[in-house]
Amino acid sequence: MFSNNLAPDLKHGLSCILGINKSLDAGRYLGLPSLVGRSKKIIFRHIQDRLYQKLQNWRKRPISIAGRATLIKAVAQAVPVYYMSVSFPANFIHFAQLGSGIPLPCIYNQGFRDFTAFNVAMLGKQAWRLVSNPTSFVSRIYKAKYYPRGVFMEARLGNSPSFLWRSLWHSQLVGNSSSNSWNIDMISRIFSARDRDCILNLPPPSGLEPDRIIWHWTSNGVYSVKSSYRIIMERLVQNHHFFIDDDWHRIWNADVPYKARYFVWRALRGVLPTRLSLHSRGVQISPLCPLCERNLENSWHTFVGCPTTTPVWIETGIWTDINSLLGEVNSFTELGFRLLRNWPKIIGDQFIMILWSMWHRRNDIIWNDGPRDPNW
Repeated sequence: MFSNNLAPDLKHGLSCILGINKSLDAGRYLGLPSLVGRSKKIIFRHIQDRLYQKLQNWRKRPISIAGRATLIKAVAQAVPVYYMSVSFPANFIHFAQLGSGIPLPCIYNQGFRDFTAFNVAMLGKQAWRLVSNPTSFVSRIYKAKYYPRGVFMEARLGNSPSFLWRSLWHSQLVGNSSSNSWNIDMISRIFSARDRDCILNLPPPSGLEPDRIIWHWTSNGVYSVKSSYRIIMERLVQNHHFFIDDDWHRIWNADVPYKARYFVWRALRGVLPTRLSLHSRGVQISPLCPLCERNLENSWHTFVGCPTTTPVWIETGIWTDINSLLGEVNSFTELGFRLLRNWPKIIGDQFIMILWSMWHRRNDIIWNDGPRDPNW
């Protein structure tokens, strides 16, 4: 409770007069640190330690990749939620190792959370309470200190802000003040030129009905963390250079085992550990296909280009559809999505299972010296 500028004898004298004991730890209240000092990383390091402890325990168990992904989404991601609802630990703790090396669109499509985006969405709930209920005690305190002559949506960070205010400020909502006029800039960004002109030709509200704040992305106009996080991630993913704009729901809604869906998602993302991919990352291994041993093994060669795969597609009766697209596509990802769009759902599900079986057979030949007969 004492400043470092206070002399030790004065600290001791005040402690004796007040009947209190000096403590180096300010303690916690409702699970949160009572005092947040200059070093935020030390304060929130226990969150990171709890996450990594869970991950290390799971690594010792024989759990599949799909099972580990489920554990991370259901358990590990829930650890920092309570802290994120009132503070901004994602700005001071490096959570990226949970998905190290995985592009942002992959994390979003797989159901993993981007901690920074989710943190902002959680803080937005607190900001919404300040905006929608300006007469509350907390709202009046923040208004008196940080925006006495304005509103929260226009408030600045200010000088020497508290940690809580700095956290809330990250989630500021953007809107127009009550000026009884149209927000031309916002209307121009949202609507087409024709709709913009029609709206601006309408007279603004008369002011008889008091204005109120609404959240555009929910049907009832009330802020929700789910809708906010979805909007933040859609904007981040669409601006990411790894973004692939296609029907990923077709894969995740397939009536096949989860391990097959997860595998095809990896195949279409181009992140399978083929020999060419491993060789390009410095693994001391031949980049040639382990089946034909003549060409470089990438996703295209593994499922289409290898001579050992053609009899499989002919036997299943879908080689004609695949062969008709070979001259029109440039990658296995494009070929896979084209086929899934053209086929009925039952054929698409069979296609997913055939791809998984091909990869399973390939691994069986490499690691278990399985049969090379394509009639497996």
